[in-house]
Amino acid sequence: MMNAMLVSYYAPDNLWGEALLTACFLQNRIPHRFTGKTAYELWKGYKPSLKYLKVWGCLTKVMLPDPKKRKIGSKISDCLFIGYAEHSAPYRFLVLKSDVLSCNTIVKTKNVEFSKNVFPLKVENASDKPSLNKEDVNSYDDLRRCKRQRKETSFESDFYTYLVENEPQTFYEAISSSDAKFWKVAIKIEMDSISKNHTWILVNLPKGAKPIGCKWIFKKKYFPDGSIEKYKARSVAK
Repeated sequence: MMNAMLVSYYAPDNLWGEALLTACFLQNRIPHRFTGKTAYELWKGYKPSLKYLKVWGCLTKVMLPDPKKRKIGSKISDCLFIGYAEHSAPYRFLVLKSDVLSCNTIVKTKNVEFSKNVFPLKVENASDKPSLNKEDVNSYDDLRRCKRQRKETSFESDFYTYLVENEPQTFYEAISSSDAKFWKVAIKIEMDSISKNHTWILVNLPKGAKPIGCKWIFKKKYFPDGSIEKYKARSVAK
């Protein structure tokens, strides 16, 4: 289901986590074909409400929080619906266009209007784009991808936001990034662990033999508030 959601709505691969959480959220509310009961019902003891379910990947108009509202200018942001907030009522959205909020920002709020039949990423990427009015098309023209450090800011009790950043995909991206010093420490920790555990033994390559390739995987672990807990580097054979 997660992959189908990403492919169907042309969502970037770095939204796989949001798609997976939403897929699990929905699966827990789908009745089992034999028992007729949902996993949610078996766990909670009562049937879940389906009134607030929305179409993943649709366009939304998110109201700005009170601290960000202005007397003059737009009071809404164009966002992408990407899931449901955990342990609370609000939904989760990815900011596509806003005069106030940063693009590629994830926000959590319940002050929103859904356009369930409009899918901005699909319109942006599909070759057979559906017919839209000028206002809808203009709302997608500024779709951008920003790379900033992930952090969380609370505007009020029902509105939260934090930024999403992609991890390096190669060794050279890691050591040449703005976080290079942190990745170098993570790489050293991994190499020391490999040496200590005797995972690899350095020997001369036998004549005619070909070495196995190696790939580095870089990940950041976050605290619940969105701040970075630590940098992790792992070396795996190709």
